[in-house]
Order: sequence, then structure tokens, then C-alpha cells
Amino acid sequence: MSFTSDVKKEIFSHENSARHCMLAELAAYFICCAEWRDKEFVLSSDNRMLTERISKLLDKSYGKGTVDRIVNRRTSNAADIDNVATDIFVDVEKISFIFSSVKFSRNDDFIIPQDIPGILLKNSCCRRAVLTAWFLCLGSVSDPEKNYHCEYVCISDDQASQIISLLRDFDITAHRMVRKGRVVVYIKESESIAELLNVIGAHKALMHLENLRIEKGLRNDVNRAVNCDTANAKKLAAASGRQIADIIFLRDNVGLDNLPDNLGQMARVRIENPDLPLKELGELLDPPIGKSGVNHRLRKLSELAEEYRNK
Repeated sequence: MSFTSDVKKEIFSHENSARHCMLAELAAYFICCAEWRDKEFVLSSDNRMLTERISKLLDKSYGKGTVDRIVNRRTSNAADIDNVATDIFVDVEKISFIFSSVKFSRNDDFIIPQDIPGILLKNSCCRRAVLTAWFLCLGSVSDPEKNYHCEYVCISDDQASQIISLLRDFDITAHRMVRKGRVVVYIKESESIAELLNVIGAHKALMHLENLRIEKGLRNDVNRAVNCDTANAKKLAAASGRQIADIIFLRDNVGLDNLPDNLGQMARVRIENPDLPLKELGELLDPPIGKSGVNHRLRKLSELAEEYRNK
């Protein structure tokens, strides 16, 4: 099962109780799913749970009998019971009242608009209901374990503009593009996807996303620390290699006994301990010295080696 399916199943478990939210949600379904077919008002869906939700909303909002009949158009190769093409036929005698309730313009043709009338979106809860309904019809979200991507595949430019505007009301940044002739509103930022999941009521999915974000953050911190340690180790090894090469040159061409006592002692300690950092090298000297003192003596040894090489 996909992450999108998990999110939608979680959303289906919640219902709007306020009538204004139910009407806003129904208006969203009418725009996405409804059409006139042989003078009948039909809502089509390929998802059984969405069909049940719309049917229940219609009867709850407009009374029993609003749904005239439900016809399944399940094909022989449809193995998933949740993905069944279904038509909901609405009682035509109630169409005028339904259009009036959702503030659709009433005329002889009963044309379905492409965006929600603003009067239905005055309340924040109604805007949430619309974004939720449109996600159920048009939305998808990638598994956050793989990448961060959420989108609405819109039916019109007007709808895309309204979705972006509604998302902006919740401080969610969205972008648009055209794919195969359809306008797609998409979200790439993990913070914005998390906020959308919160807005549409997918709180379990939100917790899963947040846990993954924390895990990824910890892994990135560990990787940065390891990379930093590796880089420091490489620098230490390179510096040690150069120092030892200079000391060997001095030993073979000058003799360590011919060096000043402090440099000769430093040279022997370094060549005997090629992997130790400067601080620990200083602790092996007699008397012990600090990191800066060790660095000074090693630099003097390198300068002497360079001087003798030039000679």
C-alpha cells in the first residue's frame, strides 16, 4: 500500500460535523467529480471509500433519498475492492436546491463552476475541508522515506489558482507546472508537506513524516561529523608524512645528534610516533610542552630540512 493510500484512509476516518464545512466539502466534490449525463446529475469516483463518503454527505446534507442510485462499473481486472469505478446518481428534483446551497449559479444548464464560491470559504475550517476533499480527489504524496513531494493534479487553471491561494492561507508554499496538459500544484519542502498533512487531518502520517525527518537529520549530523573527522585525519596524516620526510632527510644528511637538543628530541619523538597529534607528542617530551610549542619545533625542523636541501 502506498503512502498516499495510507493518508487518504486516515482522512476517511474523520468527518465534518458542521453544516458549512459539509457544504464546502460537497462543493469541492461537485467540481471534481460531477457531470451532467443524459440529463442526470452524476458524481463518478474510482475509490469505494470516496463514493461512500460523498453518498453519506449528500443524504446527511439534503435528506435521505438524495442519492437516487449507485452503479458500480467494476471491470473484470479490478482486483482491489477499494478501487471500483462508481457512479452516484442524484435525485434531479433536488438539483436546484443543491446548487443554491453551495452558491453555484443557477440557470437552465446548471453549469458546474471550476472554483469554489468565496462565500463558502470564509471560515478556516471550511478551507481545510476543501483542501481535504480536493486531496482525496486529486492529491498524492510520495513516501517520505524516498523523497519529499506532494501534488494536486488540477482540472483547470482556476482550480489550481484557488488551491495555491488556500494553501497560502496556511503558510504553505506551493508551485505550479503543466504536465501532459494538466496543471499540477506541487509542494517540495518537507515543512510545507508536514503542515499540509496537519491541515487535512492526516496526523498519523504527519508523525511518521516528522520521525523520518528527525532520523534523516541525525544521520546527516553523523555523516557530517564522520566526514569532518575523516578530513582531519587526512590532514593529520599528510602533515605527519611531510614532517617525517623532513626529519629523515635531516637524519641522513645532517644527523639528529648535530641538531640543537630541543629539535633533536622533537625529531626522535615524531619519527617514533607518526600517528600522534601534536598535543600528545608534546606530552612525550622532557620537559613536556604544549601544542603550539610542538608545532613551532616541527616547523623549525622543516625549515632546516628545506635550508639543507637548497644547499
